[in-house]
Amino acid sequence: MEIVGRTKGIAWAEGVRAIEQLYGREKLMEAVAAMPENRRGGLDLDHETLGILPGSWYPDVQRHAFYDALLVGLSPFQQRQLGHKIADAVMARSLRGVHKILFAVMATPERFVTHAQTLWRQHHDTGTLRLRMLSPTSLEAALVDWPTHHPFACLVNHISCGVTLEAMGCRDVSQQRVCISDGAADCVGVYYWRSPAKIVAGLNPQ
Repeated sequence: MEIVGRTKGIAWAEGVRAIEQLYGREKLMEAVAAMPENRRGGLDLDHETLGILPGSWYPDVQRHAFYDALLVGLSPFQQRQLGHKIADAVMARSLRGVHKILFAVMATPERFVTHAQTLWRQHHDTGTLRLRMLSPTSLEAALVDWPTHHPFACLVNHISCGVTLEAMGCRDVSQQRVCISDGAADCVGVYYWRSPAKIVAGLNPQ
């Protein structure tokens, strides 16, 4: 029996915009055409984001089929480049939109650790994101119990964690990652920064 998990459309929609910026509209058309026919339902080639709406929920298997078709022919470097582009786009959209207040609540790494699962649940209805501080300038993020895991989606999530720390004011963020797709027991990222984060201007909760 197929496990059905769902993802909010905001990340997928922003990903579509990022893909078009990097590779052009034709790449999007090719990816949709290469998807299994039973995974194309609801996609609209004439719509700016293929009919994907930021506030709607979509089956993970559909988004992952799109990624599988899209990534054919892309090198690991190009996949990581695209992952960064998507993560940056989603964070920029989130800070302007409905997640702005939530981000204000968790605008330091320590608060991020406390509220990470709440943020995860804004985007996914399966999986658990567990964060813990390793030191004042490092933390660990483990993504577990995610039955619809996908290697590229996992990569984007990993990069997004680093982008989130940068948005909090962390400087010189570096990261290491292991993934179940490469044989690891869990998907775990470790993030380091040069100095403690500062509260983001205008987002300091009172």
